[in-house]
Amino acid sequence: MARGDELMEALLDANAILMHPFVVGEVALGTLARREDTLSALVEMQMAVVAEPAEVLFFIQRNDIFGSGIGYVDAHLLVATTLTLEARLWTRDKKLRAVAERLSIAAEVE
Repeated sequence: MARGDELMEALLDANAILMHPFVVGEVALGTLARREDTLSALVEMQMAVVAEPAEVLFFIQRNDIFGSGIGYVDAHLLVATTLTLEARLWTRDKKLRAVAERLSIAAEVE
């Protein structure tokens, strides 16, 4: 098992990971093994804050992240991370990680 996966498993066991409702939705739209179990486990996790559209638009402008190659759901994840004390964003998406690093909210995992 990769180091990041081991760490994620430990953090999940400690209930130290937040889930975002939009991520649950994105996962639900995909093809899943053990679909019911997976979705049930995701919705039972502690959920992150969901920002209002105006907050996300303000964040995009204020932090100059437009044109960075990330999407609107990604911007929501960034806002949720900044609104949650001591939260860090863990992602394998290169563009999202680059923005999170620039904003000093990326999780140090790899």
